[in-house]
Amino acid sequence: CEDMIKIQAERNSVLPDAPPMFVGVNVSSKQILEPNFIEKIAEIVSDTGLPPASLKLEITESMTVDYQVVVNWVHRCRELGFTVAIDDFGTGYSSMEHLLELDVDTLKIDQAFVKQMHQDIKARKLVIGMVQLSKALGFSIVAEGLETEEDVETLRQMAVEYGQGYHIGKPQSAEEVIEQIKNGA
Repeated sequence: CEDMIKIQAERNSVLPDAPPMFVGVNVSSKQILEPNFIEKIAEIVSDTGLPPASLKLEITESMTVDYQVVVNWVHRCRELGFTVAIDDFGTGYSSMEHLLELDVDTLKIDQAFVKQMHQDIKARKLVIGMVQLSKALGFSIVAEGLETEEDVETLRQMAVEYGQGYHIGKPQSAEEVIEQIKNGA
């Protein structure tokens, strides 16, 4: 949270009119089941001064937990002002059924579909369908696994708002990100 505040401040000095940034944090099923876990996060966010909406909590395998626990947990996150994403959408435990009950903000399209969309027409149609479904339900979209400019351009044409992958950027420290912002990246 402290790093995100520093990164946002640097970006605001370079691009004062740009929309606020956010950081995604994966949350495990064990953490969802931990009593007061979300309150601990809220306390950290409050203590550091990070706007709650700048923290996007990403859930995946948590779908294996008692579903009502997950529904209640997501509801509590929303009450506290956090955004919530369903990570790896379309694979594993992430089912369309979850879209009925979970008040999430974002669907993250799993890289398994993105990586195949140029070679496999079915994969491309599935990505298109997930994007259309997300938009129809009012969710923002993150496409995972972007590794080429072709990936970025194809998803841009589909009106995907966010991308994640090595073509966008490799994992970096806060200091490296701040240095890139200072250098105009």
